Amino acid sequence: MMIAESDDDELANEGKDSVTYDDEFDGVCFDDQRRKLWLLMEDPGTSTAAKIFALVSIMMVIVSVTGMILGSTPEWQSGSYNMSATGTRLDFRLHSTLEFVELACIIWFTFEYFARFTVCTQKKKFVLEPLNIIDSLTIIPFYVEILLSACGFGINTFGDFRGLAMVMRVVRVMRVARIFKLARYSSGLKSFGITVKTSLPELSMLTLFLFTTVIFFSTLMYFAERDEPNTKFKSIPHAGWWCIVTMTTVGYGDYYPETLFGKLIASCASISGVLVLAFPITMIVENFSRNYDSERKDFKRIQQKRRMAKTYN
Repeated sequence: MMIAESDDDELANEGKDSVTYDDEFDGVCFDDQRRKLWLLMEDPGTSTAAKIFALVSIMMVIVSVTGMILGSTPEWQSGSYNMSATGTRLDFRLHSTLEFVELACIIWFTFEYFARFTVCTQKKKFVLEPLNIIDSLTIIPFYVEILLSACGFGINTFGDFRGLAMVMRVVRVMRVARIFKLARYSSGLKSFGITVKTSLPELSMLTLFLFTTVIFFSTLMYFAERDEPNTKFKSIPHAGWWCIVTMTTVGYGDYYPETLFGKLIASCASISGVLVLAFPITMIVENFSRNYDSERKDFKRIQQKRRMAKTYN
């Protein structure tokens, strides 16, 4: 009995960070049916039907992202570029095939989101869950465009209002959030998200180090190079761009020093960048490895308990 109680407590602790787990359905209306539907949509390991549901969701995400990528190419666009009275370039309309694919994917994403919302017991917690926020961001842009079109702002009028055109572009950029829906079915992506959360102190330290060193070397480089003819270091922000590119070891080569003092500063900035990035990144990688191992162990332990439960039942 003590072993069983210990297992129950362990399972409860494992599920405390999820939106809804089995115990929360006890005593609610249609508890058994809602529990089965929730497991169908949330846990592919519970049944064959749940695996099929997860596979369909993954395929819809892949199709949707592929359609978004193809929609940026001229071959899958209809119409031609026009310039509005304000000089804003108007967007293409998608090819009819891609419009159909977009509509089908949005219908599925909308159904999936509201089905989960209807079944879950903690509505507020569900809405604020990071993965569910991503789900909502994948469907909101579509309905915003429909709403604007219904208000008389068609695709040919967006460009005449710079603010509205910018809003529409931001809304459309939000579609890229669909790729993060795959995190629901990937332990690696989940571990990465947890790592970012647990590594906030290290990331804050990295940001502080970079900010301090970028300001320091940018100021030195500006005063070292500003008197040179045709210098590209016309201000500290210009030098800051060069410093960020140099310290992160990207090195575009668009900005480079010409004086001896400037080259010495560049050498110091390069070495400092390697040192500044090395220490926090090592700790972040260690956090990721620890979180991923913990995720895999939890998954194997839960799978083993499910097999034992099926055996005894």
